[in-house]
Amino acid sequence: MYLRKTRRTNKDGSLVSNLELAHNERHPVSGSPVAKVIHNFGRADKADRESLARLVSSISRFLEHGEAMATTEGSDVESVDSRRFGGAYVLDELWRRLGTRKSPRGRGGRTASLGRVR
Repeated sequence: MYLRKTRRTNKDGSLVSNLELAHNERHPVSGSPVAKVIHNFGRADKADRESLARLVSSISRFLEHGEAMATTEGSDVESVDSRRFGGAYVLDELWRRLGTRKSPRGRGGRTASLGRVR
């Protein structure tokens, strides 16, 4: 099973996308895979993101932590840890780690005190 996004063009030229839960079955005659829609979530721009999050949470209950993490294998991004920070703090830390901290601070002559971010 997988979540797929289908697109179509209306008569007026606007593009509409739908989200569908589907799975593939073999066609009995040709033997080629055919997608069968299990559930249509409706238009992608109006989809209930909270219900999709509940579905993911519900499915994740039946997986071990290692199994859940294994489902993200093959992606280029690895999530090690996450914390809430403001954008200014993240950019300041990025400049510091890249070793280019002097460039943005030297131009304007002013710096902002970030203090503690919650």
